[in-house]
Parts: sequence; structure tokens; C-alpha cells
Amino acid sequence: MTRCIGIDPAPGKPTAVCEQLADGAFAFTAWEPHDVRARIVELLDNAAASGQKLVVTWDAPLRLDPGAVPGSRDYASRLIDNAVSRWKRGVPLEAGAVGVANASSVPHNLLTQHVWGLPVGAAPAHGAHLLLPGQMHATVSASCVLAEVHPAVALAAWWVGQGASGPMPKYKDERKNARSGLRKVAEFVRDHVDATCPIDDILTEKDAVLSDVAGLPDDRLDAWIAWKLAHDWT
Repeated sequence: MTRCIGIDPAPGKPTAVCEQLADGAFAFTAWEPHDVRARIVELLDNAAASGQKLVVTWDAPLRLDPGAVPGSRDYASRLIDNAVSRWKRGVPLEAGAVGVANASSVPHNLLTQHVWGLPVGAAPAHGAHLLLPGQMHATVSASCVLAEVHPAVALAAWWVGQGASGPMPKYKDERKNARSGLRKVAEFVRDHVDATCPIDDILTEKDAVLSDVAGLPDDRLDAWIAWKLAHDWT
């Protein structure tokens, strides 16, 4: 059975990690920034040693636009930026609900580069296979497949595809209206996308007593969506 892990990396706070356990429950854990690389290496080593397939979905830029190579363009552009900027003009969204930023301006860029050697490197470190656009149905022999995901874009696509009423709300903010938006989108996902979405764990505020719940609620939602995209791909 393939092991799927969704990761919302962060350089200045705990990285939120989500996977589904054998009993069907979801586990959320938090990795401190300085531990992320070692944790990834351990995951990949274990996958290679056990023969178990591993799919890691990473909520941060992993790839530059094909034209963005030294001497031709820059070290900033990635495919999703222009594509989503155009696409979301016709999508009902509240202001700030879906943000796109080029690879050099996102805060987790340095952590991603440290862990995977991407997006600037030619290939990911540690022997993972980077899933490229157009390889949705590819057969991959590597023990680990790595894919870039953008959970807010996935949410917006589901929101439009399921015909949700009204614009998708902004859910990434500490203000009260964003907390309301987070609940609204989490309940939408549970009711219209995947009934197994663990919104009680996602929406529970961080509490040291709850050892299986780690990170901020919007980070946990992003990590779960990343897991969902990995699971659906398998």
C-alpha cells in the first residue's frame, strides 16, 4: 500500500504534516524548521528499505517555469503563477482567498531549497522522483514521488466544481472573519468533497494536551488537502 503524506512547510513556525493511519484516522504532527530535512531523509530511507511506495505532496514551489533558466528569464517564475492569476479572474473568490506568489518571494522557498534542492536545483535530493505536469498517469519506479501542490487553488477548484453558493471566503488570517471562513471551507470540503475530512482536528485550536493535533488550523487544513491530493493521485 502506498503511504501518502501531505506537508505544509514553514521556515519560522512548525511545519504541519498529515497522513492517514491504518485505522482510517488522520494524524497531524508538527516538525520544527531545523528538523524538516532530517525527517524527510528518514521518511525516504524507510521507504527505500521497506519497499513501500511513498508519495509526498509539498505546499511550496518545487519547479520553475521551463523558460526560467539562467540566461533566458529568471529564478522567480513558476507555471502556476500566471495560470492561476488568469484562471481566478473568472472564479467567485473573496479578496485574498487564493494567493499566488513567484518562487523567490514565498517565505518557505529557502526551507524547500534546503530540504529538496529545489526549485533551483536540477533534481530533488535524496532520490525522490519529482512529478512533473502531464505525468498524472505516469508509472514511477522510484520509492518516493514528490509533487508540488497548492491547497488554496485545489479548494477553489472544488468550490467551483461543486457549485458552492457565494464566493469562496478567505481562510488564512488570524482575524475573526477568517476563522469563520476557515470553518466554512472545512465544512464545505467535508460535505461536498470528502466526508472523511477531519474538521474537528483541523479546527481545534492548538493545545499541548492534544498530542495528535499540531500546528495552526489553516496549516492543518492545507496539510490535509495536500494529503488528499496525494491519495487521489495514487
